[in-house]
Amino acid sequence: MAREGIAVLRLDDRGVGGSGGPLGTTADYADDIRQAVAWLRAQRDVEWRSIALVGHSEGGAIAPIVAADDSTLGGIVLLAGPAKCGRDILDDQFRRPILVAPGLSDSARQAELAKVPEAVARFSQTNAWSRWFADYDPLPTLRRVRVPVLVLQGALDRQVSAGQADTLTTALRGAGNGDVTLTVYPDLNHLFLHTDGDGAPTEYPGLADTRIPDRVLEDIAAWLSARLHR
Repeated sequence: MAREGIAVLRLDDRGVGGSGGPLGTTADYADDIRQAVAWLRAQRDVEWRSIALVGHSEGGAIAPIVAADDSTLGGIVLLAGPAKCGRDILDDQFRRPILVAPGLSDSARQAELAKVPEAVARFSQTNAWSRWFADYDPLPTLRRVRVPVLVLQGALDRQVSAGQADTLTTALRGAGNGDVTLTVYPDLNHLFLHTDGDGAPTEYPGLADTRIPDRVLEDIAAWLSARLHR
């Protein structure tokens, strides 16, 4: 980013490291980002119309929440952003390990799948964050976004299924957003890390390379540079 002349604001999430405050919901975190944007706009050396948001996973839900009400942002980048409500995402996450588990008889597999709705319901009531996440549908918010959007997705993402990137893009374009770009990386998982496996979260501790590939960072930097330096 620096080589492209783009400053990056880094801050701890609320309740983490140097940041105080109680843990909240995704909506609360969106308010935190609004405050960060306001702080940036007050800085003399920052062009207030050239501020963009880059969000990964939950951040890919937060960025559209902020951008939907702030058309002066220069753009948003969504890495593995969700296009389904939380209950559906949880259903995907809980069902997939059962569907691909080796050695299960058909009856045993069906018995395990039958337990998924209860598991989803139980997780959805864990705390305020999970209750908000379970009920939130990102598509209505996405349809209100008018700033440029870059959608990035790992094809081997098993947490936010890869097809959601197409849904995001279709929703944005269908609502009249004329600057939407989609890039899918065939060998990357939810963390945008290379994997020789199938992308399951159980692989994460054993990944040999834990660096974001240069091509992802270069794609983000080039896209941002083209829109922020107009």
